[in-house]
Amino acid sequence: MDREEIKNRIDFNNIQEIEIEDIKGIPDTIIKTDYLVDFEGNFIIPLTPLEVKLIEKIKELEARILELEKK
Repeated sequence: MDREEIKNRIDFNNIQEIEIEDIKGIPDTIIKTDYLVDFEGNFIIPLTPLEVKLIEKIKELEARILELEKK
């Protein structure tokens, strides 16, 4: 799969959080990680909190651009 195919598969509107227990059976070791999810529901890329905020900001700016274009 080339780079363009991967970019087209990723849905930037679908960020999901999964929980992974670092040590099985010990709930205090749960690590929560945000992932970008493709159109088939596969977890593709783990995201840092900064990346999640950047994606949210980009979405806000895109919505604002669309709003300004309507005027």
